[in-house]
Amino acid sequence: MAAFDISQLSGQEKVSLQLNKASLERQLANDEFRHHRYIMHQFRAYHTLIPSFLINIHRVEDLKDANDYVSRLKGVKSFVRGG
Repeated sequence: MAAFDISQLSGQEKVSLQLNKASLERQLANDEFRHHRYIMHQFRAYHTLIPSFLINIHRVEDLKDANDYVSRLKGVKSFVRGG
């Protein structure tokens, strides 16, 4: 990337080059950690399953839906504490 003659690039191309350079630098800086695994992941971890389901799947369009939702929330409390 250092060999590029940036004077020949448009403004949009310069921004693209800067973004690609930053991305490459970030990848190189994180390379030593590539084999590390984490117990918790902010998006796909176990602790996100129930909230994601309730937020994305359960619709509340009337009073019955709202009561059903509250029942499910109470069930989550019971499930998390083991009974």
